[in-house]
Amino acid sequence: MSQATLNGTLTNDGGDPAGCYCTFRYGTDPTVDGNGNLINYTEVSAGTGLTSALTPQLLHALTGLDPDTEYYFQTTAHNSAGDSYGEVLNFITHGIIAVIDIPTVLGIGRYNATLDCNLVNDGGETCTLGFMWGTDPDNLADSITVASGRSPRDFSVDLNSFQPDATYYFAAFAVNSIGTIVSSIVSFHTDTALDKLPVLPPYNPPGGPNPPPPPILPVPPNPIQPIINFTNIGLAIGGTASAMVLMFPSDTDDKKKKKDIKQIGNKKDVK
Repeated sequence: MSQATLNGTLTNDGGDPAGCYCTFRYGTDPTVDGNGNLINYTEVSAGTGLTSALTPQLLHALTGLDPDTEYYFQTTAHNSAGDSYGEVLNFITHGIIAVIDIPTVLGIGRYNATLDCNLVNDGGETCTLGFMWGTDPDNLADSITVASGRSPRDFSVDLNSFQPDATYYFAAFAVNSIGTIVSSIVSFHTDTALDKLPVLPPYNPPGGPNPPPPPILPVPPNPIQPIINFTNIGLAIGGTASAMVLMFPSDTDDKKKKKDIKQIGNKKDVK
């Protein structure tokens, strides 16, 4: 915000032994009434008990004024006989330099980063906003303008021209008619490129490398019923002898599905 000091001179106190009570009226509206006095104004004291012989100078310091703004003011003096008004005068406040926050980095990649900052005070006028950066903090050689506007507001930019695995320095700036304000310098480090990332060796458990997988054995054909042929099985145990043959079908005999049991007798006495 801007400030100004109003001043005037009490040229005649009207002979009132109590002196005069003096004020300043000021505002941004130049409209006056039929007597030439301000209609819309703020009134502040310029002193009481003032006399033209002893304290003719009237002063009042104003603060919190809008920058780059035209104001109108006049002096007043009051005694027991009545009121008196000075001529309406004007002044224009100067702008002030802008105020910005410390910038931040919202995201960092191998080749890119997002820079961000906030315009806290525009100094009373529209500001041009941007960033500057480089690999040397004493020489931020690259710059870009990203926005223009009034405070408060945020401004940011996505940059993708960085080198991987490198340290960069950057600052934000704001420009108004008073001058350029540059923020504090902030650094960041880009990510490592993929071809520079470390390669880990294959994991080997304690006792040696990973064993090879078991071999894949061939799948056998569907099993078939076993074939058993009994021939000439004889029994001769001091009596009548007999023989029995058990016949089982082979896998090629599709017609016989049951087991045949035949008994052949050729009985004779065994002596």
